[in-house]
Amino acid sequence: MTKFYKFKFKHITDARGTIGIIEKKIKFKINRVYYFNTKKDSVRGLHSQKKNECVLIPVIGSLNVQLVFDNKTKLIKLNSKKFDALYISNLVWRKLYNFSDKNLCIVLNSQRYNKNDYIFDLKKI
Repeated sequence: MTKFYKFKFKHITDARGTIGIIEKKIKFKINRVYYFNTKKDSVRGLHSQKKNECVLIPVIGSLNVQLVFDNKTKLIKLNSKKFDALYISNLVWRKLYNFSDKNLCIVLNSQRYNKNDYIFDLKKI
């Protein structure tokens, strides 16, 4: 099973602006969408999920994502200007940090919110 993959989404730019298109890259049915913006020095995430898969899409700004799985750690940098997105499988710990001053991130999820799906103890993954 693929634990994560970074991808660039298609975009079309003309005199009016830019449209970002995300299709064919998401392998799950989207059941929940949310967005967040955060203070530059904040840390988000610090959890994994038992069933939920997600895609992070920085719409404005940039952030770093640290992933932990199978005794490995990966650092992924995401930037809205590069049309980056990141798929994260279930049972992958994530830490989101180093946000740009102005930021907005959309998260597409395979599952509806379920507080029992979250794992906050990294040792339990």
